[in-house]
Amino acid sequence: MIRDPDVFGPVFVSARWGLMPSWMKPSGRPPPINSRKEGISTNGMFKDGYRRRRCLIPIDGIFEWKDIYGTGKKKQPYAIAMKSGEPFALAGIWEVA
Repeated sequence: MIRDPDVFGPVFVSARWGLMPSWMKPSGRPPPINSRKEGISTNGMFKDGYRRRRCLIPIDGIFEWKDIYGTGKKKQPYAIAMKSGEPFALAGIWEVA
């Protein structure tokens, strides 16, 4: 990461969704996009990023998918946002590609 000595405070940068640790070789599979809080500090995939490279991801909404019939085959997207429409943030970890 290049730091500009004239910039203080938060810095916004463009990023790709999903975590590809520096030690992992690219494969045909997409990188993982989330982790459960219970394992993030001990899971080898996320452990170093959790310890050293945390960030906030500003968003104005997300979609969660709910299994409609309990079969895992048919899922319905649900939009989640603040009632006021204001932005909020997700906790994240980052890696330099």
